[in-house]
Amino acid sequence: MPPKYVPVSVEQIREKMKEIGFVEVLVYKTYELVFERVSKVPDLTIRIYSSINPDVQGIGGGSREAGTDAGRVVLVEKTSGKIVWSSKRAHRTASFLQNLAERAREAWRAVATLQTCPVCHGYMVLRKSRQGKGHEFYGCLKYPGCHGTRPSPKKPKPKWVRPTPTSKVEPPKSNPTPASQDGGVI
Repeated sequence: MPPKYVPVSVEQIREKMKEIGFVEVLVYKTYELVFERVSKVPDLTIRIYSSINPDVQGIGGGSREAGTDAGRVVLVEKTSGKIVWSSKRAHRTASFLQNLAERAREAWRAVATLQTCPVCHGYMVLRKSRQGKGHEFYGCLKYPGCHGTRPSPKKPKPKWVRPTPTSKVEPPKSNPTPASQDGGVI
């Protein structure tokens, strides 16, 4: 059964955001309530996009229609305005305001795990390569000005699985494992 969407008033979201330490801000070309708080790192802010239009009055406040209304929390670099980290969306269900608060706590914790560029020491974001099968890597936020990269923390899938004690595995019949010069296996 799909989640039941509920109306959220402008007053309700403003009260909740004030309670968790966020202030309302105006963001250019954004027609929804946006709230911000400085993170542990001074050049990053935690920003909450509420998806609630303050100009619409009534019982639902500025809530959009069901299925199109979801808030999101992002970490933004102040100088560039670029998004460094983004949470999954918080849908407008009965626990919408609590979910937004939890996503804000996730953003607060994410600040400590951000990667820094080995070239310019700026922030890095997780990207997918255009070549191959969507290989993930960290790329510098200042790209194309900086081409610093780091490998993704995700480990590649193993090419073989260690046999269990109950399975019977026969060794390969050809191409024996080459030995290194010191007698160990390469």
